[in-house]
Amino acid sequence: MEKTRARLPLILLAVACLAWPSAAVTQALPPRGTFVPLRPDAPVGLADLVPPLLEDENYNDKYTFQYTLDGGGEVYFSVFITNLGPGQGKVRLRSRVVQPDGTRLTDEADLDRDEWKSAPDKLDLELGRYRLAGTPERLTLSVKAKAYSFELESVPDVEPWRPPQGTLQFKKKGAYFHTVYDTPRCLVTGTITANGQAREVKGVGYGIHSHSNSGPYELATRWFSFRSVDRQWTAILRQVLTSRDDGRRTLGWLVVAGPNGQRFSSKELELTLSDLRTDPHPNQYQVPGKVVVNARSGDDQAFILFKAGEQRSRNEPLKSLNALARMVAARLTQPVELEYAAPFVAKVRLNGTWHQFDGVGTYELSFLNK
Repeated sequence: MEKTRARLPLILLAVACLAWPSAAVTQALPPRGTFVPLRPDAPVGLADLVPPLLEDENYNDKYTFQYTLDGGGEVYFSVFITNLGPGQGKVRLRSRVVQPDGTRLTDEADLDRDEWKSAPDKLDLELGRYRLAGTPERLTLSVKAKAYSFELESVPDVEPWRPPQGTLQFKKKGAYFHTVYDTPRCLVTGTITANGQAREVKGVGYGIHSHSNSGPYELATRWFSFRSVDRQWTAILRQVLTSRDDGRRTLGWLVVAGPNGQRFSSKELELTLSDLRTDPHPNQYQVPGKVVVNARSGDDQAFILFKAGEQRSRNEPLKSLNALARMVAARLTQPVELEYAAPFVAKVRLNGTWHQFDGVGTYELSFLNK
């Protein structure tokens, strides 16, 4: 099997792409090529931002930032590092700028290990026409694409956060999936240039860094998430249904952040899934059309009800492969990725006081196997 995987880098790459303290936190960086989980209550520091660059053949590492801009428009920035297939340290880069009038501009690039640099003692990724650098207190992101360029600076509005189950441990020996939120909510400023016109922008968004030593399909049958991020209230939910070999456990977390930096977080989640819809894939994946979340943390509580509204996208990654590659990959995984607009209402008790907010968030599911 290992030889088969080595011959199919494109298959596995397609599958893998599915998944503040007032002063800087001083953390000793582990030796490059190693990962040492920190305790759940440890503050987020530099060690959480720098990629570990493991040598494991299934190592994958992803940075994702997404911002909603004042006056309309969005920015998306993603860096995906992987060892899947021959060679190590390949990178896939993606970015997107949505103009205030709704015009979408996109860019992507693939780099081999000798085409990019990572500083050993700090977060500084030089990735061709992309760059990501900084600390938990301040990050800079830049892209110089053909159709656009941007230079953005992101600072936390809510302190960087380590989920209570941020390092998910699986029954497969040594398998893990690690997540930190560079910030559940950040404020962004900078300059975007498109069509020869430069404009100053500001907005709000979030940033996440996750990495694993295993392919998503080896660990889970479903990845499930909800998020809503604005200047007043932020809610981010993530849940994993593990594989049959792992006992089909549910693991995950919820964070809710208020307007004054108040924060609720919990791994004690109870999800009620209803209004099930059958996806057209032959596996007939069941898509919950309505989700009720009940979470507790000490004396505080949070409730969220959201529904699958307009379907924004549906993707079957294996369809982009040729017939032979698709047949071999399907023995490992049969993925479907879904994204919906999600009308929601939420209530949270913080320090004994109840708050309520509502809006339209984003609901995402990735089915990997039945």
